[in-house]
Amino acid sequence: MSLNLEHSLLAKRLKNALRSQRQINKINESDCEIIKLQSKRYLATTIDSFSDEWSVGLFKKPETLAHFCVHGCVSDLVVSGTKPLGFLFSPQWGFETSSEIKDRVFRVVLRELKKIGVPLLGGDEGYAREISLTGVALGESKHKPKTRLGIKPGDVLCTIGPLGLNPAFGFQYLLNHKAALINEINLCPVAYTNAIPGIAKFARAAIDTSDGLCSSLHIFSRLNEIKFEINADALKYHPLAIRFCRSHKIPRVCLWYGEFGDYQPMISVPKHHFLKLKKLIPSLYAIGRALPRSESRNMIKSKGNNIVFEPEKFLFEPRTQLAEIRTTFEHMLHYVKSGVLADV
Repeated sequence: MSLNLEHSLLAKRLKNALRSQRQINKINESDCEIIKLQSKRYLATTIDSFSDEWSVGLFKKPETLAHFCVHGCVSDLVVSGTKPLGFLFSPQWGFETSSEIKDRVFRVVLRELKKIGVPLLGGDEGYAREISLTGVALGESKHKPKTRLGIKPGDVLCTIGPLGLNPAFGFQYLLNHKAALINEINLCPVAYTNAIPGIAKFARAAIDTSDGLCSSLHIFSRLNEIKFEINADALKYHPLAIRFCRSHKIPRVCLWYGEFGDYQPMISVPKHHFLKLKKLIPSLYAIGRALPRSESRNMIKSKGNNIVFEPEKFLFEPRTQLAEIRTTFEHMLHYVKSGVLADV
């Protein structure tokens, strides 16, 4: 399903839903649902299910799915700048799932929650045709949590940690290469809970890049009615992602279009606060800036050149089935390699 269709269908289905008067965010405006409990007390909640990666064969180990379930959910709290209160876990097991596999999944969930200091509050379990893991994360804040809104011209656009590993892993799968350069064991996204105080204090807006860099840029751009200039030379890529691109002669900018994102925070911060935030989060990197509202196009700055950039270029193609995902991937490769983005 394309991003545009997905959002329009969701808005249509929820049109007559009873909404809480205490909820301060609308659909798609935030990575978390935010409830104002008191004048200086907010509750942030997020829910996410992980099954697609398993059903299409991207993940072979249930432990990988469990790892992503924990850190993927808690990452939504990170970008909202809220302190985690706890985690709820609901696995739906395949009918033939053994007790040994269930034990392995629970060990990973408990281990990863302990690493980031998030208590397990409870949950539920059941059965389905295939494994599906659902997590719910709860957070609190004395200040209004961050949403995807509020970006102003001149703001610095930042990410935390190196980029590109997850998209490269996804591309490797789509290319059907048996000699894998990147293995599941290399995929260890981490919810940057140590970044929460800095995001809460200095960020204007934030989003988790779980759906890819381009998808996040498009959402930021659409919601804030603003365009961006991305400094391609400033991006920090994961070493394995660089090796993958070199090995397969794929321009690095292709990683931006990958639908399997890196689960890292993308943050908009006022220019005068960037160094303060960098001091709190050493792995923070500036990747671009918000352009004046008079600018009508997103741009890439690369090797002294300014290139028009369309982050939404492939977001609206159908992607319900694996064959459709492969087709979109092929379209993207052809578009990048045959155009001005080939050297980015």
